[in-house]
Amino acid sequence: KMAVEEMKQWVSGPDDLKDDAEKVALALTLARYELARGRPGASLAELRKALAKVEPGSGKAAGELYDDFNGLLGRLGYEQWVTNTEESRAKYYPKATPPL
Repeated sequence: KMAVEEMKQWVSGPDDLKDDAEKVALALTLARYELARGRPGASLAELRKALAKVEPGSGKAAGELYDDFNGLLGRLGYEQWVTNTEESRAKYYPKATPPL
């Protein structure tokens, strides 16, 4: 808890950060912090806000957000949302297949 509060003194939000990897790391940190505090709704809100700002094609960064988001949805019993999110992920971030 103290670490996140100290971090917020230096970084007030994602706009203070330069690249997408740092923004994703901030979102994941804040979402996990909220989850540890027993606030899954706040955690979902952090992840949704970050996913809305992720540019298509950001690859690994978006993957981490989607993984945490779907994991939390699954733990909360929102299986239909997990399915919908996976479909959206496949649409915007298709898996690359190697050429023949």
